Amino acid sequence: MTGTRYLQGVVPDNGTPVDALTERHFKRGFYSPIHDDVYKNFNEVKALYTATNAKAIIYVHIEFCESEEYDLPDLKKMIRKEGIPMHVVDTEYQTTSLSHVRTRLQAFFESLRGGSL
Repeated sequence: MTGTRYLQGVVPDNGTPVDALTERHFKRGFYSPIHDDVYKNFNEVKALYTATNAKAIIYVHIEFCESEEYDLPDLKKMIRKEGIPMHVVDTEYQTTSLSHVRTRLQAFFESLRGGSL
């Protein structure tokens, strides 16, 4: 769920901009890899997948992030058990080149279209 909090929720168009942004901020979901278990993360990912009619999940994994390293194997297992196609993109905090990510995602999209996962 790395980075998804910035995309969650709609800013209401009534009231002052500050009040609207504040309302959106407090309605967003949260996940603490230190205090929450992997089931909460799984339920949020699955709900987002279902609500958006997505065809797959692309999970951005920050390498050497200890809490993500701990939960990722269980999360992958739960998602695959549901029959949901998933691709994990490994990245670093300071990624300078995204060409390898683009190539891997293109291959993943082709596998979705071809039906071979």
